[in-house]
Amino acid sequence: MRYGRCLLPIRLKQKTQENAYTLYKMGLRRILLTMLPALAAAAVCGSCISESGETSEETTLVSAGDTAPDFTVEMTDGSYVTLSHLRGRIVLLGFWSPDCPMCQDEMRAVQHDVIDRIEGTDIRYLPVARDGSRDVIEEFCRQNGCEFAVGLDPDRSIYMLYATSFVPRMFVIDRDGIVRASYVEYGTDRLGEIVSAAEALP
Repeated sequence: MRYGRCLLPIRLKQKTQENAYTLYKMGLRRILLTMLPALAAAAVCGSCISESGETSEETTLVSAGDTAPDFTVEMTDGSYVTLSHLRGRIVLLGFWSPDCPMCQDEMRAVQHDVIDRIEGTDIRYLPVARDGSRDVIEEFCRQNGCEFAVGLDPDRSIYMLYATSFVPRMFVIDRDGIVRASYVEYGTDRLGEIVSAAEALP
């Protein structure tokens, strides 16, 4: 009996420890479940927008007031566009990636929010896909109803003239080839603002 009385406090202590550990695990589980949506969103956005730990400002190579670096890009319709040949027109130069959810949303919206709005004006919209082969980009356009031509930059050689990371990006370039504004990490709700910035240029 004495032996049994000695075991009782030990068993109670063990039970208390077990309960505490169970509560600890439940608490961790609740915390993880609460954090999962945010972590998932961060993983998706992080992978599609930025590949580095740097900020968008640190990865931007061309700023307002700079001359836009010249390039020639092959389009999905087989034509070639040279940026300097568009002097005299305002250019909306957009970089995107088919793997980026924000870019996908933008490409579905630009026909209505950008292209239709600037029709008949001196503003030219020039979207450049910084990743993906011609087949990948053409298939994306077919699946998402993009009936406009898209520039192909599979090795990022054009993109790297303007930035090292982050998409989507949009550069507003004036008639003299000078960058007047740039946008990064924007949603489709800002496309109207971007077009307005182009329309405000003389």
